[in-house]
Amino acid sequence: MVSEYRALRASVLRLCRAEGGAADAAALDDIARFNEAIDHAVAESVAFFSREAEFNAVLLTAELPARLGSPAAAGDYTERLIRSGQRMQELLDSLLDYSRSALGQGIDIVSNDVDLAEACRGELAIVGAALPGQKIELVVAGDTRGGFDGSRVRESLGNLVFNAARYSTAGSA
Repeated sequence: MVSEYRALRASVLRLCRAEGGAADAAALDDIARFNEAIDHAVAESVAFFSREAEFNAVLLTAELPARLGSPAAAGDYTERLIRSGQRMQELLDSLLDYSRSALGQGIDIVSNDVDLAEACRGELAIVGAALPGQKIELVVAGDTRGGFDGSRVRESLGNLVFNAARYSTAGSA
């Protein structure tokens, strides 16, 4: 990834040189701003990669008890930690998708066979743990299985519930 930024920088600088002419102050300022932007992008990308690598280590550590014994032996807290870790990974992926969309590259939607009731229950369990004073209720009717991007649905539901909790008045439903 860093080498791609290096190649981009070299290509742009070659194009600037190919235009010929003396480099005036405005052109030098543009080159300096371009170099700063590339340096900033490299730093952000390396930081993102580092955070994701650290997070993956935490998630793998949380999954270890479940892998060593039966899933029942892992306990509810370990299972919740694993689900939360997986959700955090999805959120990091969403952040990356948002960055891509801000650059005009769009957001990928990955449709899978998903039980929305199960996905929503899992998300609400995580949100409920973060909002212990809030009553969160899910009512499901009918078949909820279909082709959906479960991650995007969970992300949207989580955002809606957190916003409702943040902006609701005491005692409101």
